[in-house]
Amino acid sequence: MSHDSEDKDLCLEKETQEIKRGFWLSSFLIAVMLFNPLIAVSYITIYKELIDVMPQLTQVTAYALGFFGFANFILAIGMWNWKKWAVYGFYVSVICTFILNLMIGLGIANSIASLFSALIAYVLTKESWAKFK
Repeated sequence: MSHDSEDKDLCLEKETQEIKRGFWLSSFLIAVMLFNPLIAVSYITIYKELIDVMPQLTQVTAYALGFFGFANFILAIGMWNWKKWAVYGFYVSVICTFILNLMIGLGIANSIASLFSALIAYVLTKESWAKFK
């Protein structure tokens, strides 16, 4: 590795370490990284049991919800690393999940509740948006 690339890597590492994320954004991202994979695994592994409770749920929608759970995990890692694409991707994922929730018959109130994570992400990233690259 050349000296210039080492300097660049060191500079990027130092820049990332100096950026303060704040308690609430850190807490939100940690919660997303902890709970979304668990929810995703549930949709994928026990979808047959979930169909008993939610008859409109199909294997395809269960797998799609599982996919978006894993996507949210990856996107939260991106947000942790100050990536704008991750914030935008999180919004898209939440909207897709909202639509899937309507499709499986959760009802409008429960489906709208799923949009709160996007609202929380917006509020928590708004003040620090300039830090995102």
